[in-house]
Formats: sequence, structure tokens, C-alpha cells
Amino acid sequence: MKLSICLSPLLILAACSTPAHKGDITPGDEAKGSSGASLEKEPDLTEDAVRAFAVDFHAGLVGFEAGAEVFRQGVSSDTRSFNAGFSNEMRFNADGINPADFWEDEVTCEVVGVHIYGSVASVFGIVTYTDYEMSWSKRFHGTVIRENDRLVWHRWMEIPDTILANNYLGFYTEKPEAGQAYFRLAWAVVNGKFDEAYEFGEETIKEDPGLAMGYIGRAWKSFLLGSEEGWDKAMAEAVAQLDEESYAQKLFVRSMASKDVEEQRSLAREALTLAPDDPLLGLWYVFVTAFVGQDADVEAGLRHARLMLKRWPVSGGIHNSMGYLLMRAGLMQEAEKHFKMYLRLEPETANAHDSWGDYLSAAGKEEEAKAAKSKAAELSALFSERYKD
Repeated sequence: MKLSICLSPLLILAACSTPAHKGDITPGDEAKGSSGASLEKEPDLTEDAVRAFAVDFHAGLVGFEAGAEVFRQGVSSDTRSFNAGFSNEMRFNADGINPADFWEDEVTCEVVGVHIYGSVASVFGIVTYTDYEMSWSKRFHGTVIRENDRLVWHRWMEIPDTILANNYLGFYTEKPEAGQAYFRLAWAVVNGKFDEAYEFGEETIKEDPGLAMGYIGRAWKSFLLGSEEGWDKAMAEAVAQLDEESYAQKLFVRSMASKDVEEQRSLAREALTLAPDDPLLGLWYVFVTAFVGQDADVEAGLRHARLMLKRWPVSGGIHNSMGYLLMRAGLMQEAEKHFKMYLRLEPETANAHDSWGDYLSAAGKEEEAKAAKSKAAELSALFSERYKD
């Protein structure tokens, strides 16, 4: 029996959390401090104060270090989250907060309901993040308490509107190490981190040569370097390992391996009926639909890319695809927003700078375009090799 592992949503909160330990509080300790003395009862909270705290807290989560400090001040010494996608509760580590995660232009909170239970408040609401006039939302429930004379979040649960369905390609392996490497490979490809994708692909193959999807790292490296022969070889190796893969995986790999554009599109569409939420498959479908062949359909590509952005609003690779699609459609101002968003999400990714350079060149800004391309070469050995001639 093989272990089946599917791509699961990436929740930012996990990056600043650590697993909570069972037994942190023992019976009878709830009303005592560390010295064993009884704690004074906290004053009752008010609905107006809690609403204002929730709104102000979220509004402050911008400006990098400024946003990080607002976050640190707004969580308790024992804040824990219970989020979809995690099997265990997570404890926040305020010292591990990364200021780079607070990059949004605006964060707003609509408080839907507040219920006061003495010194504890139960809060329901919707948080909306906005960047370059593009927005996405999540719904939350949290409890608020008073600690060190200020209101803080004590417990938290959220569900982004984007993760209500989880139909992915997945992958199959008997070796967890191979699965972990492939998971990183897949997201590296999605976000245009081709150097990393190749490395994770090689790690995947080393751990499990029979994991067909592991060979796509080699394929995308070859694509970046303009080697059709390298692409064909990598995909032939992937096809040779398809015996035990799922039907959706077989369709996807065969689409990538095909030399016929119509077959590529047909197989990709069929795979999408089985794995409509998979970003790797979705981007491949957009690529073969809108960028390959004499009859490339930009409008069809845009329709699907917009659906993908609703599902993955902070994926740099999807914003990159949207940027190129909008350029092809002649919508340069709209394209600019998506390329800028890609750079904001992936500032150290060479492909983000390369794509920005393509946009600048199309906008007639050749000197700025050259600088962007040089930055890409500086960040990536593959892009450096690509540009050497």
C-alpha cells in the first residue's frame, strides 16, 4: 500500500507558530499565577472596546516592521490557533515574526459579531487584504482577553475564502522524504523558482526514482535554457514511471510530454476536471491554452487565471501568468499591477525580475528593463546561464 499525499494549502500563520504542548495547564491551576497565588479577576470587557481593538489591530498589520510590532503587541503570551489544514493547535512565537510578511497595502476588518463573557470576548469577522487594488478575504473567530493592561488575541481560528475546496493532483510515494521534496518542487515551479525546482526535483528522484512528478524539475530547467531535447528527455523519464500514478497525474504528465498542441490542451482540460484546485496543473493549462500554438486563446487563458487567483491570491506565479496574459491582451496598466505583485511576493526570485524586465521592455523602458534582467542573472545561476550569450 502506497502512502497518498496531496498538496495542501499553505497558511502563513504556520510560519510563525510552534506546536503547543499538552499538559501546559493542570487541573486547579487556571486561577493561580506561577507563584501559586490566586489571580485577581480581570475587569469585564466592553463590546465597543473589543470591536475597536479588532479593527485597529488588523489595520496596523502593514508597513513591514511596523506591522510586525502591531502583531507582537496584539497577541497574548499563550496565543494559539486552530486552523483548517492543521491537525494540531499551533502556539504563536512572537519572537519569530518576520517583518517581511507584513507587505500588504491595506488590511481591514469587518467585525460581524461580538459576545462578551465577563473578561473574555468572542469575536467573529472578515479580514480583507488589499494590494495594488486587488483584494482577498478570510473569515475568523477569535477570543480576546486583557493582558498586561491591553487587549490581545488569546485563541484564533480562520478559514480563507480561497480554501473551501482541495482537489489536487497529489502524488504517491512510499517515502515521506520524497513527498516532502516533491511538495517543495511543485511550489517552486508554481512561483517560478526554477533553480530551487531543479534541486528539489533531484532530491525527489534520489529518494524515490519512481515518483513520476519528480522529473518536472529537469523539464523546467531545460525549458528555461531553451533545450527542447532536455525537456523531451525529462518528460520521457516521467512517462516511464506512470504505472502507479493517479489518473489525473497521468493526464498531466502526458500533456506535458506531448508534442501535439491540441493533445496537450485536451489532456490538460481532462486533468482539470479531476484536480481543478491544483495550481501546478492550472498554470500548465493556461500556458498551453494561451501561449502555445498559432490559435492560442488569450481570453480563455485569462478566464482560468482569474479563477486561479481567487483560489491562490498570494501566489506570485499566478500573478506572473496574469501579467503576461494581460500584456497579450493589450491591457498594460492591469498587467503592471500583477508584475509588481509578483515582485512584492517574490523579491528574491529571479523570474520575478525577469518578468518585470519583459514588461518594462514592452512599455518602452529599455534601460530599466536591462537592469531588471541583470538583477535576475544576479539572483539565479540558471538565468545567468540563459543570458550569457
